[in-house]
Amino acid sequence: MPWMEIYRISGDESNHRLSQAKIQEMADNYDPDYREAPLVIGHPRDTKAPAWGWVKKLEIRGDSILALVDQMHDKVREIINKGLYKKISMAINTIKGKGLYLAHVGLLGAVQPAVAGMAEIALSAEDGQEITTRETDSWPQPLLDSLEDRRKAFNIPARQPVPGFKSIEEGGIEMEKEKIQALETELTELKANLAEATTEAEEKVKALLTEKEQLQTKHEELEQEVVRERETAWVETQIKEGKILPAWKEAGLVQFMLSLDDQEIVTKSADGKTQKAGQRKMFKGLVESLAAVIDFKELVTAERAKEKSAAAGSQQKVEVKKGEVTDPDMEELDKEAKTYMAKHPDVTYEKAIDIVKSEVLKA
Repeated sequence: MPWMEIYRISGDESNHRLSQAKIQEMADNYDPDYREAPLVIGHPRDTKAPAWGWVKKLEIRGDSILALVDQMHDKVREIINKGLYKKISMAINTIKGKGLYLAHVGLLGAVQPAVAGMAEIALSAEDGQEITTRETDSWPQPLLDSLEDRRKAFNIPARQPVPGFKSIEEGGIEMEKEKIQALETELTELKANLAEATTEAEEKVKALLTEKEQLQTKHEELEQEVVRERETAWVETQIKEGKILPAWKEAGLVQFMLSLDDQEIVTKSADGKTQKAGQRKMFKGLVESLAAVIDFKELVTAERAKEKSAAAGSQQKVEVKKGEVTDPDMEELDKEAKTYMAKHPDVTYEKAIDIVKSEVLKA
């Protein structure tokens, strides 16, 4: 586990310079079982930032405080060996009832620490476990003027090249740039494909909604047509039964019925019974309950006889009974009835007369 110099009183150029007592308090307070300070990149504000190592112990050497770092990630060792992060800074908190406490140790790259003159990080090439710091009270300054001097002073072997790492001259950075560019290109293509798929999906949804509206309209039209046909058939039945006149249909009776509301209305009869029915149903019930207002069988036969008699200049009285023809001038109706019976053997003569008369009324 490497030791790192994380603060030096004599090098602090800020307005928050700590005293010897304060750094001693911080070292005494530190307890990894209570709160273990992480090794991080910079001073992240994001609480989701990863920890690249953990501080196990703090120690005072002269006017410096050192941190013993454990579980250092291999990627951090690699960037330290490359010289990308060789400066150190720290963050502290004041905990109620405890005092000053180390929050985290931050590795710095291009940003300069507030404390100047601290020893740079130098990992051992053999096991990556040792880091050099200096105690200004006892270490000879001439030996600390260069990184090479530090290695010699502490018997640290020269830094060995990282396996697989290529220098700038060998195109290492260019290779990384190519990878980044390839990833960016792939990301752009994925975004374009996503946008295209989204547009296509929206168009399909729009088309389905339009088709749904058309089907709903068609359904409503068919429902209206079915209702119209049903009410028209009812009106024709009432005409045949003599309860309403054909002129009523021509005057728009069917349309009138369609305009009636089907919402239920509560009515009370003379005997105190209540009923629920819509306006259209009430109207139809009223018509159906009426007695026949005219016998179209007699009307048609009499009218035909009258026309024949007037044409012949005769004042002969014609007597027509229901279900038969006795007037010689009504032979045409008789023939039509018999013709209909020939085509429909199961129909009686009286029924055939009724049907023929109905056809005459429609004409």
